[in-house]
Amino acid sequence: MAYPLSSDHSAPDWINSGVKEWREFSRKSIDKLDCGFNWMVSTDVVAFYDNIDHARLLSTLREFLRQDCTDLRLLRSCLRTWSHGLEKGIPQGYSASDILAKAYLFSFDLEIRQAGLEHLRYVDDLRLFCSSEQSARAGLATVIRLLHSRGLAANSAKSTILDRNQAVAKINDVTTAIDRIQKELRQEIEEEFDGYPTSSDVLQMIESADPAEVTVLERAFLEYFGKPSQAFNKSLFHFLLRRLGRAKSRVAVDFCIDALFHHPEETPDLVDYFRAVTLSSDETERVFGFLSDDFAIYDYQLYHLCRWLEALENLPDRVRARLRNWCEDGRRDPCLRHAAILLLGRKGDSSDRECVFRLYVSANEKTRCYIIEALRDMEIARRNSWYAEAGKQSPLLQRAVAHGRRSA
Repeated sequence: MAYPLSSDHSAPDWINSGVKEWREFSRKSIDKLDCGFNWMVSTDVVAFYDNIDHARLLSTLREFLRQDCTDLRLLRSCLRTWSHGLEKGIPQGYSASDILAKAYLFSFDLEIRQAGLEHLRYVDDLRLFCSSEQSARAGLATVIRLLHSRGLAANSAKSTILDRNQAVAKINDVTTAIDRIQKELRQEIEEEFDGYPTSSDVLQMIESADPAEVTVLERAFLEYFGKPSQAFNKSLFHFLLRRLGRAKSRVAVDFCIDALFHHPEETPDLVDYFRAVTLSSDETERVFGFLSDDFAIYDYQLYHLCRWLEALENLPDRVRARLRNWCEDGRRDPCLRHAAILLLGRKGDSSDRECVFRLYVSANEKTRCYIIEALRDMEIARRNSWYAEAGKQSPLLQRAVAHGRRSA
């Protein structure tokens, strides 16, 4: 049910996602429970994206297309490169991956139906609907077996069997909170506009950071995320954080900096929020401390934090030292290495630029393109001499040199 393809094929967004689709998942789940199913199994897949088998994924896509084609061979090559030849795992955070992940369990859905089970699936979030507790336990065992045959495992910590009342309470937990927050927002905005506001009025209120409206969002955030003992709800967090960012509210700053440690998978949204509200010098130092810490181990997270560093004028020595380390470490993800190269070339001192320049000789063609772009503002005579030589090495490097000259 997640990530339906956009009906506008010319739109930059391939898919529709977010609260609307999650609401539909919740609504259809309630409908199932209203149709005589008094028990629900709720589970998800452990590290789903990381464990998607390339061969099975491509086989599924061939069935859809009814043929093998150049596009699938290219896709396999890209996935092999990304996974460093492991033949397993797809990158998270990209629309293309969301579509592939959705397709990967298509045959799983068919087998679940053939087993006589009623279910709904939102990527790797699965709900089974059963008539008795015994059939729910048998259904969960079937799910575990079918996932195992695909190299996947159900998350035992999140696998629960709920009666109807418990299931309804679980399903409505997030949607009820969002509905209540939106109702309060609309009431505040209606009072401000002395009547019924349009959608553009609501957006304008959020973007202009109206005090009354922001108070509702801040109160809701503190209610659901203000205590360390509270369970983290991803959907509600995204709903509130994006609106707080538009309103330039800083109420979530401390929570989001701590979330770098506790919820690294949320880093893309955390970075967007940091950029929207502009961190103070003390808050920036806390993020620098995280970057310099041994806990910062995930290349994907560090890559997104490099996006945040792009907006800063000056980088401290300890951060530049980490960037040099990432540039020179061939075991790091190429995306992180390339982001570090660009940052050092543009924001580092002369020693940092020399470090980047030395990498050129042993770098592959793609990395050389990033180095050419990173050092576009080096001393002009030296740059032109180097660019002239680099442009003779391949058509791709020739294009990189032309782009470097234009953007200098």
